[in-house]
Amino acid sequence: MGGIIPAVYLSAIKAVKVLKDGGNAKVFAKLTFRKILMVTQFTMSSIFIVVALIIYDQAIYMISKDYKFNDRHILNLRLIGNNFDQLANEIRNLSGVERVGGVSMIPGTWETHTSDYKRGNGDKPFAMKDYWVEENFIPAIELEFVAGKNFDFTPGTQEERQIILNESALFSFDFKTAEEAIGKTIIANDSLELEVSGVVKDFHFKPMNTEIGPLAIRYNKSRLRYLAARISPEQKENVLAAIPGIWKSIDSHHPIEMKMMEDEIDDAYALSGFMDLVKIVGYISFLISTIACFGMLAMAMYSIQTRIKEIGVRKCLAPLRDKLYLR
Repeated sequence: MGGIIPAVYLSAIKAVKVLKDGGNAKVFAKLTFRKILMVTQFTMSSIFIVVALIIYDQAIYMISKDYKFNDRHILNLRLIGNNFDQLANEIRNLSGVERVGGVSMIPGTWETHTSDYKRGNGDKPFAMKDYWVEENFIPAIELEFVAGKNFDFTPGTQEERQIILNESALFSFDFKTAEEAIGKTIIANDSLELEVSGVVKDFHFKPMNTEIGPLAIRYNKSRLRYLAARISPEQKENVLAAIPGIWKSIDSHHPIEMKMMEDEIDDAYALSGFMDLVKIVGYISFLISTIACFGMLAMAMYSIQTRIKEIGVRKCLAPLRDKLYLR
């Protein structure tokens, strides 16, 4: 498209006129049309630059935004089928480890699981996202309770007997307030009766460009896939150096897979292609701006070329003009 206008105008120039007086041949005889082209080109450049800056600023905002849970200084260790309690007991004894919890999926990433829930036996079930945790994970990421409390864990009792909801899930079960939901029974997977022990404030359990929805947090150690250890910042390097040795003593067949939670959340945006979009728009903006600058340079060079005789005459008459001024 960039070659259409030059081709049309250049092909319309009469060769005889160019050979006779090339200095007077104007590619763009109408100055108004030329100005429109230049203004349009630089307007498009400005628009793309602004769009690139806005998208980049939005990406930084989503990565650094408060997810309503504390994801700092938490190390996620993939269990790969190993026993959570065995690994947690070893890591918990390390100096610098403040708390160890377990979770089925990492909050703030695209990992999700869905189950069917309903208020009573006669109600129609609906799908809702859920996590499985053990009792130390909610304090580890510092979720805030609106009502109720954490799981009332008693060794030797049935694990799946309580459930914790977020604020958005209250409307799904027709609870007017968080206090009303405490102690009520809901049904999961058509037959499992669970008592609501607490309600936590809404938090972004998926990346920031996804709306917060209803969420259920359930207690079941057999469904844990990650160990989450809160580490003291002052002893982070010592803990990271000691954990591979503990892992090797428990599982010598699988390589260790561990990463800080904030890095896991950053990687979620990279996997979704959002950061690639930022780069693509940035490259397009740079390309359009470069073309616009080259167009401006070409206009200036063309203007100089068509006025080369005038410039020569002015340079020749300049000394004579100076002598006349001196007299």
